[in-house]
Amino acid sequence: MIDISSKAKLWNQSSKATAVDSKLVSDIYERITAPDPDAIQLLSSARYLDNYLWRFFHRDATNTHIQSISALIAILGRLPSRLVAEPDKLQEFVLRLLILFNQQLSVLQKTHLITTMHTLLNNIDSMLIRRQIAPLFSISIWGNLPHAPSLVARYGLEEQYEGLLAQLNQADPEKKSEMMIKHSWLYNVLSESMVESEPYSSHLLMFLTAVLSQLPTRQFTNTLVKEMNYLALLKASDQTDSVFIQLLADLEHTMYFPVDDFSGESRNTDALKEEYTQKLHAFQKMVYEHFPELQTLVLCQPSDLTPLYLKENLGAVSLVDLKKICALSEIIIHERFTENKGVILESIAQHYSLVVDVASELQAYPIYPSETSVFELYSTSELAKGVTPVPLLATQYLSTSDFLYRNMRLLSIESRYRMSETLSKTLSRLQLKTMDALGNFKGQSKRIARVTNLTLKNETLPKLLGKSPTVPENIFAELTVDFTKTKSRWEMKTGEMIYLLALDRPIESQYAERNLRLGLKTFRAATIKSVAHQKQQNVKVLNIDIDPVQFSADRGAYKDINYVFRSDSEEDSKIIAELMAIQTGEDTSGLCDWFSSLFLGFSNRMPSPGAARWVKYHSTFASMKDVEESFQDYALVLDSELPSKRQKTGSMPRDIISPPYVLKVSHEEKTVGVQSYVESVLEKKPPTVMRYNAQRKAIVAGSTKGLTLIEGGPGTGKTSTVAPIVYTSFLNNQNHATLIVTKSQRTLNRIFFDLEALGMDGRFVLKIDDGLSAAGKFGSVEYVANSVHRLLAEVQRLAESLQVDGAHGNSCESAGYFYDTHVKPAWQRFLAQLKEREKSPSVVFEEFPFKSFFPEYLATKKGYALSLRIVVECYRKLNDLFDSVANGGVFQTLTSREGRVEYMTNQARVVGVSMDMFLQNQGLLRGSTSNFNSIIIDESTQMSELEHYFVLSLNKNPDALQSIVLLGDTVSQRPSFYSSVVKTTGHLDQSLMSRFIRNGVVSLKFTHQLRARSQISDSYAEVYGGFQARKEVSATNPGFASVSQFIDVGEFNGQGESEPQPEFYQNIGEAEYAVAMYQYMRLIGYPAEKITILTPYVGQVLIIEEILARRCGKRVIQTEATSDFEFDWPTVKTVKGYQDLDNDFVILSLVRTKAMVNEEEYFRSVLTGIGRARTGLYVLGSTQLRSALNQELNLMSIFKSFGPKHRLGLVLGETCNSRKKRGKSCKVTTMDGLEEFGQIVYQMTRERVTEEKDV
Repeated sequence: MIDISSKAKLWNQSSKATAVDSKLVSDIYERITAPDPDAIQLLSSARYLDNYLWRFFHRDATNTHIQSISALIAILGRLPSRLVAEPDKLQEFVLRLLILFNQQLSVLQKTHLITTMHTLLNNIDSMLIRRQIAPLFSISIWGNLPHAPSLVARYGLEEQYEGLLAQLNQADPEKKSEMMIKHSWLYNVLSESMVESEPYSSHLLMFLTAVLSQLPTRQFTNTLVKEMNYLALLKASDQTDSVFIQLLADLEHTMYFPVDDFSGESRNTDALKEEYTQKLHAFQKMVYEHFPELQTLVLCQPSDLTPLYLKENLGAVSLVDLKKICALSEIIIHERFTENKGVILESIAQHYSLVVDVASELQAYPIYPSETSVFELYSTSELAKGVTPVPLLATQYLSTSDFLYRNMRLLSIESRYRMSETLSKTLSRLQLKTMDALGNFKGQSKRIARVTNLTLKNETLPKLLGKSPTVPENIFAELTVDFTKTKSRWEMKTGEMIYLLALDRPIESQYAERNLRLGLKTFRAATIKSVAHQKQQNVKVLNIDIDPVQFSADRGAYKDINYVFRSDSEEDSKIIAELMAIQTGEDTSGLCDWFSSLFLGFSNRMPSPGAARWVKYHSTFASMKDVEESFQDYALVLDSELPSKRQKTGSMPRDIISPPYVLKVSHEEKTVGVQSYVESVLEKKPPTVMRYNAQRKAIVAGSTKGLTLIEGGPGTGKTSTVAPIVYTSFLNNQNHATLIVTKSQRTLNRIFFDLEALGMDGRFVLKIDDGLSAAGKFGSVEYVANSVHRLLAEVQRLAESLQVDGAHGNSCESAGYFYDTHVKPAWQRFLAQLKEREKSPSVVFEEFPFKSFFPEYLATKKGYALSLRIVVECYRKLNDLFDSVANGGVFQTLTSREGRVEYMTNQARVVGVSMDMFLQNQGLLRGSTSNFNSIIIDESTQMSELEHYFVLSLNKNPDALQSIVLLGDTVSQRPSFYSSVVKTTGHLDQSLMSRFIRNGVVSLKFTHQLRARSQISDSYAEVYGGFQARKEVSATNPGFASVSQFIDVGEFNGQGESEPQPEFYQNIGEAEYAVAMYQYMRLIGYPAEKITILTPYVGQVLIIEEILARRCGKRVIQTEATSDFEFDWPTVKTVKGYQDLDNDFVILSLVRTKAMVNEEEYFRSVLTGIGRARTGLYVLGSTQLRSALNQELNLMSIFKSFGPKHRLGLVLGETCNSRKKRGKSCKVTTMDGLEEFGQIVYQMTRERVTEEKDV
């Protein structure tokens, strides 16, 4: 057997090999197809596919060479990194692949080939790949059918088909041969009967379903598949494998999905049902006239003529009569199957099948798992074969219903996976084998509580438009729960999901269902309606809603309920909420017209921005230089009086036009009109805010009609543009409503802080949250309530300035009366006096009745016109004050917080909400009477496509939406899911923003680094295509030789990473090193709050906290702080839990030292962790990790950027407060390992303790 590691030098990047060794390729291919997992891992790590097989591929390469490439693409699930960079090679490779299909190959070899084609199809967004595989699905494939001319005529495609034939006839022999191979490939693949050849047949079904799932490849392929009776052939086979049957059902669902194959328009389900009914009536009439022996089919109801019923009644009919039925029904049977009764029978049944009704399928889809379905997950062997019957989130969807259907299935799998993991662990802790007759057992769990009574109270009748006539609308019950033996206290919330269990002793039999082997008889869902009362200290009575679908399916299951189960994860409840939202929101009219085709992937064209208009940009542009940089390809028109003659750039002095600016951008004429503007003579000019060019462009684009994508790495200022975009829209139209959605509450708080700083009026702003963390702050309903009190106080101050006695600021009603009887008449008298007096500033100020209320504006003598403008604006301020008081009167009448939130949702012009709160408040938002004109989604790449859909389909009037802005990091951030099936196969972790960019939608890229020092940002700059670094303040961190460093921790006590439980990773050496570094930093004066320890894994967080407790004592609470030195604790988090935060100094523990499956996911986590640091970054890892990782991974470029020194360098004697510049002779002490470093920290700690005692 060949030693692969000894040959690895041939495919190193520095290899001087000039040609491929065919014998070596053959020997290695045998190891790959054995299969040999260790060999595959070695080849993957050493980039054998990229640096050897693809590098030396040429048109005359051996078949084994092609098969080796195909095998590794299929196994690794990726294409060679340089495949799209070498179009000529790509063309030859695809052609050789297609030719290989016609040769005698094993099932495994064919499986690799079809999987490679599937991988190419998944990358069809690449123009070069699309160019090569598009002909495989063009109209030319119809030419393989004997009745092609009549088929082309049926669809009116003669011109297109004849053009293709002309192109074929004019091609040279070589090109013609290539075209013929591509045109006949799919037909030949489908003609080859390999139904029994697993796993090839399953992979072919998956490939074909993917082809039919997007319009460009579906158009002509779907007709070909139908005309070849391919589905009938598969159904007529004797396959009983459950996975194959599900794949077949998926193919059938996709083939008959209600969408026009050519135009992409969704077909009306009601109209299709009417067509179906007429077709059945025609069938019955035909049977009545020509087949008197089949009168059973004539006498039954049309709805009874299901495919199964037809096959049962036509099974005994002769082959001749079946052919006659086909002829009369215009069912074409392919020439290969004219004597195959099974295929003909299936074809007839298929022809008279009911069309797919997606809405009904979504309504009937079970949201909650049962005791058996919760464990219906795909087996390890199925995952290993890569055969998983799950839908795929690709670059296109057939319709919004198709999008919702795919998400429904994938989310359901994710929900069951999460629940099964938690439930299995919980049941194993209970030790149900010890369960006695009374239901007691030895084990305990914080998620389980005893049910002492369950009483069904009420059952409401089903609505006419409900799920089913047999399913009640609601089931109410009373549940008594005893928490005596529960390990932790439960805080019950209204609307919270709980699960009712019937537990029993496990059945110890390998043939029993998994739930029974675990001791789970029943698993049912319920929702807490209210906590009725508490009978005893540990006993509560709950009012609950039972899931009516599960109840109607098995009413008797509830009599055995003896325990209640609660999942700690908020994500579980969130997924259930999303599934319920799909069932109630499958209406396809939710997206606005201009955005619908973009969302479905049909187009990447932006809508027209409309006619040019003047837009105020507040503090966006600090100077004319900023305007010129932002519109480099546009001519600037600098005249403030809108001249007809355009002025060339530079023809007028820039200093006469000062900020703030109002611009008029004409994209058609490529001109930008520029004027200064003064919003109010009473207000100061907005503060100068320095923004770089990409930020200014984003603000302009985001406040214009259309879709704006803003992408960038950590610290590039993406979030900083949200508030200016919102304020710009509001400044130009105070009726413009904007919805801001973020992944995290912290990011939303940051945006609202920026809005307040810009001067946004808090009365028009609402932040929907839990009402606890931000009560009274800007954006909260409490802030609006308090603002009413402040306004009334101003009314009272005005009354006193006018010397009008009374409590005029006591209520909104009295304030309104005061305005009508005193303020308005005083202004009218003032205007009358101005007409009679001379036009001088002194007269204006002397006669102005409200001069005592506005002393700051009337202190300086000015010209008459300006003085008059000042008093007019002062009076306008008074009008605004009383208008606000009038609106506040409605607000004051609402006493409940919920009522105030609902009112503000309708009144606010800016509404902000985190994604979790959005899902909880969908009813409130969808019930709003207002429609949002702009929607801004920050941290977009952390949210799923489905979450985007819920937000973007919110408006009752979809076309009210004018602009959409998505911001995110497409490199390191993705939506988070646990199930590997939904991620690797279903691509549920695909974000909408990433898909748009793949589809060619133009994005604005932020490259200025505003957070981290260049020494830190350089470590990940290459991954993002480079950064423009910020100006450095200091070059060193006191006490450290480097600002950033990778530190090789190595093994500690002979151990690197450990996995005490599945997917629970720890590394005690790195944990000890991280705590030692924190102690060292504290000892030399770094504040604890400036230091964060991060790691990708929860297990590592726990062990770090354990060591901190041992080495540093308890956390210091601020109120208990003393003058004595305390280590205190740093922030210790997983990377995922910290991804919207940053800190001055980050210590990142990588944990892993071995090879891993999800390298890309690990890379994104490490990249996110590195991006949290501002001033100092210290990465703890192992050089073993480098050799274990795939060399192609971008993580390698990050490791290289830290340089060759992997031992911690210290500058002993320096303290955090040191301000001296280091000389060239600065002494650096290098740590040989954890032991030496630990000894230094220990010695420094002793010295510090001694100093404290002396003091």
